[in-house]
Amino acid sequence: MTALQIGILAEKSSRIFDWVATHSVLRNSNAELTYFVECPQNHLRRNWRAVPGKAAWRVLEKIEARRFGKMDVYAPPEGAVSLECEFKGHFKVFAKSEIDKIQNAKIDLIIRLGGRGIYKGDILSCARLGLISIHHGNNRAFRGGPPGFWEILEGAKTVGYVVQRLTEKLDGGEILARGELPTSRFAIQNRTRLFEAADNSLAQVIGHALKYGKLPDPEPKSEVLGKIYFMPRLPDIFRYLKISRLSGANDAGDS
Repeated sequence: MTALQIGILAEKSSRIFDWVATHSVLRNSNAELTYFVECPQNHLRRNWRAVPGKAAWRVLEKIEARRFGKMDVYAPPEGAVSLECEFKGHFKVFAKSEIDKIQNAKIDLIIRLGGRGIYKGDILSCARLGLISIHHGNNRAFRGGPPGFWEILEGAKTVGYVVQRLTEKLDGGEILARGELPTSRFAIQNRTRLFEAADNSLAQVIGHALKYGKLPDPEPKSEVLGKIYFMPRLPDIFRYLKISRLSGANDAGDS
């Protein structure tokens, strides 16, 4: 079978999940990798009322990351192909000249590692097998993010993830794999565990594509999609701290 041409895609300087298993599968195959770097030419629309909550979340994230692990920053090798793009509302769009760069490289499959915005237009179909990505949440209940945070506030017993072929519907693409784990007490602990589990599933999806030249069959299409969550605001952070502390007290009492 002819070696697959795989595109690795993320936004410039974006934080990405740890793709150890997926990278290992690709490295030990005959796939040829081309790295792409999204370079937005404008700013994503900002909700100024959400800034205090976002700042508080970053502090909380930094504190918990000391214990449970931080996200890596996308660092493609020298020679990565730049793709200019623009934000139009929450959508990320690419001009034909940028799509041509992908098609000229004869990319069979694009793997998205991280970035902002919802992809729109030809970027979704310019590779033969499409554009696949992970959503670190159960899309039947939790779309958006941050991963592993809202499940704690909503009292969900599990946190989930999906490997999906992207469409223009946020976290509503063609589902190629899904899984779930028991909800932990801390958001970043949830995130770290989800990153590992989802990466293993993505590696299996990629392994299937490498072996058969096509993606696994998606699960039957469902109209059941969860609520869209956004960055927490200050009241959400305070409620999270209260729940997390109470959970710790209960765990101590049960020990």
